[in-house]
Order: sequence, then C-alpha cells, then structure tokens
Amino acid sequence: MLVFAPGATEGRHSHPGVVAVAVKSGALTIYDTNCSKTTVTAGNAFVMMGPMHVRLVRIEGDVPVEISGTYVFPGHPTSGYHPTSLRRRGAPTSASDPSSPQA
Repeated sequence: MLVFAPGATEGRHSHPGVVAVAVKSGALTIYDTNCSKTTVTAGNAFVMMGPMHVRLVRIEGDVPVEISGTYVFPGHPTSGYHPTSLRRRGAPTSASDPSSPQA
C-alpha cells in the first residue's frame, strides 16, 4: 500500500511490463499521450500495458491517495510497485513543463 500526497505526480512515463493499480482511497488523474484525462476513484483500478503505454499520473485533489499496485515484467526477477519517481510538484507554469499534460 502506498500513500501519495495531494499535488504528487509521476510525470510522463511507461513501464517495461504490465502494471495493475487499485485505488484504495482518494482519486488520481491519468493523462494519455493525447492529453485526454481519466480520473480513477477509490474502488476502481487501471492497468498500464507496457512501454508503448505512456501516461502522466497526478494527484489533483486535496486528499491523499492510497494505491496498491503490482508489476508484471516477464523474465524479470522482481515484481511489486516501485514509486521512487513520484514527487511533489506545483502546478505547471508553462506548456514546456515536461510534466504538464499540454507539453
């Protein structure tokens, strides 16, 4: 179980394998490569399907988000959720901000 603070983001990223994530509390917003957004709320889940599935994930609400996730990387000796890239960021200041959905 991981807890992310309001304002946290992972920036644009993908994974070398499948990642399944269940949202336990709160809500997070996922932006695809076309800047279309999907909000995933508590009790729901989403899957990132590998390196061609680039997404930006943000905690846009004002409450923390609890998630539980699992990596499935064929041929890789580990599985689990590794959140080291998650960081707190303020609102993007320009379209050139790489974590902005408009970038």
